[in-house]
Amino acid sequence: MRIKMNESFKEHISSPDMIAGWSGMGNVGLRAVNYMRSSMGAKEFARIDMSDELMPEAIGVKDGLIMHPDLPVTRLFYASQPSVIFVEGEEQLRGQAALTLMRGVLDLARESEVRTIYTAAAFAMPVSCAHDPVIFGAANDILLRDRLGPMGVTLLKDGHVSGMNGAILRLANDYQIPAACLMSTMPQYAQRLPNPKSSREIIRFFERALDCTVNMTGLNKGVREMEVIMSDIEKRILEAMSKLSGEQETGIHREQTVREGKRSKTPEGAMLRIEQLFEELALNKSKKKAARLKEELDRWNLYGLYEDRFLDLFKDGSDGTE
Repeated sequence: MRIKMNESFKEHISSPDMIAGWSGMGNVGLRAVNYMRSSMGAKEFARIDMSDELMPEAIGVKDGLIMHPDLPVTRLFYASQPSVIFVEGEEQLRGQAALTLMRGVLDLARESEVRTIYTAAAFAMPVSCAHDPVIFGAANDILLRDRLGPMGVTLLKDGHVSGMNGAILRLANDYQIPAACLMSTMPQYAQRLPNPKSSREIIRFFERALDCTVNMTGLNKGVREMEVIMSDIEKRILEAMSKLSGEQETGIHREQTVREGKRSKTPEGAMLRIEQLFEELALNKSKKKAARLKEELDRWNLYGLYEDRFLDLFKDGSDGTE
């Protein structure tokens, strides 16, 4: 790990908060951090180069010569009013490389007398794009946890915080720095799409937490554009699941059929039906069930939205024999 740093940044901050974001579902966290630091005029003061710890999965070739791979870089920025250090990571690292990077970030946080570390991420759920995102949160410190609720955060009762977000919360304990992860809900199907609406909700939290105002004009434009795209996707999902419900095998009790039919007439109901199909496949990874689900997703041009989840079910090599 190599850190290229301009030490003069310490003259412009005092007991700052640190806000970190990495690439992930919908790039919700990274986009929130990027937009916020840009709007606040934050200045870059450091870059963390992890090329010594990372091995590229492949080396590109052009005209018979190899091309030097672009390995991910973590960039750090500072703003004075309010006093904040922003951390932007281009990629979710794993294993020893992730631990090395996290310790480098935490060393800098301790040296800079950071008060609180926040990370931002997405929380995928079977919800419609028409719904306002909800911020869920988890912390490594009781006092910080108890401050989140009054600032509009719903505490995560059960679940997990994965990747770099989970790593920095755990390791921050060793440094005795309070840390929390903020997870903004987003539609389950949109994991591969940018989601500025969820990013905006995270920024709204920081406006309250840091007592500042961020100009949302550019982000609001992105929200409107993506809502048009997502509304069309949800229309297709609803049509697909309504059609599938009409083709279900007979023998189901009439009352249950009516209840399921009413639910499936909403985008949320349709998405819940897809979640049910995925759950059934996860419990019984049979070729028959997998083929049926993929056939339906293909028929309605939805497979691209769910491809990663579909393939993840079979990463362990078990595909059943049914």
